[in-house]
Amino acid sequence: MKQKRKKTTLMLMMLLISIVGLTVNANNISGRIEIESPTNGGKVKKTLNYQGWTMSEDINSTVEVYVDGVKQGNISRYGREDVLNAIKEYGGRATNPTPGYSGSVDLSGLQDGNHTLTVRIVSQTGVIIKEKTTKFYLQKYDCKAYLESPKLNHFNSTINIKGWEMSEMDNSYIKVYIDDKDMNVNFNRMERQDVIDAIKNYGGQDMNLTPGFNGKIDISSISNGKHTMSIKIYSKFNEVIYSYKNNICIKACLPTYYNQADQRWADVVFGLSSMQKTGCAPTSMAMAFSTILSKNILPTDVANYL
Repeated sequence: MKQKRKKTTLMLMMLLISIVGLTVNANNISGRIEIESPTNGGKVKKTLNYQGWTMSEDINSTVEVYVDGVKQGNISRYGREDVLNAIKEYGGRATNPTPGYSGSVDLSGLQDGNHTLTVRIVSQTGVIIKEKTTKFYLQKYDCKAYLESPKLNHFNSTINIKGWEMSEMDNSYIKVYIDDKDMNVNFNRMERQDVIDAIKNYGGQDMNLTPGFNGKIDISSISNGKHTMSIKIYSKFNEVIYSYKNNICIKACLPTYYNQADQRWADVVFGLSSMQKTGCAPTSMAMAFSTILSKNILPTDVANYL
């Protein structure tokens, strides 16, 4: 009985050593991955078409593709003479008969925004030899918008909003936020033949029967001072397809103050001397612009323009 146990234990140990040996060997195998498409940070619409190439010393290795961590199928492999001629390492032609890979993924079920594509070289035993990830931005439907009003950033009791938007998706809707609070604006939609004639694509007139919009925001309950106003256009699937953000001043804001002797720009050359000595004009103009526009416009910004 003891002898049988010893034999079983010895077999288990040999099996464990074999598995560890395979794992160590796989980890020592070198490989390389290149993702040619999509480019990092590139925009993708509805379908992700990816392609690239891999090289590995393991002839039995496979390529796996993941979108946001979810494994994808239907990966095509093919020859790439350009790669084999340029890359001599990682086993060369002997272990890489089809270095190219490509495929497509339907992204209609994903929300617009940032996503990841990950490519892996996996050994015959399931060990990851090499992994590479790139990011892409999904925007299933293109949208173009323009805010015609307001032009100024200072308001007392109401803000009148007017503009237009063209989208490849019908039934989009608009929301306005002040400091991330939904102002529940009731927008009127209207025909804008001038926009239809001038703006091509983005769904055209078929998808944009009423591209114009206008609405009014009651800001009587908003505290005095500086705030952030955001305008967002949503698809009928509640995805943001356009956004605009700006700083605004309600009723009264403290004026911006700059000192031309400030150490951040005192020694910057302006005219025939320095900002400290001759920078009165750009400093004053920067204070005025910053206050009126509710933006941080520095004296050096104005000086560089003059």
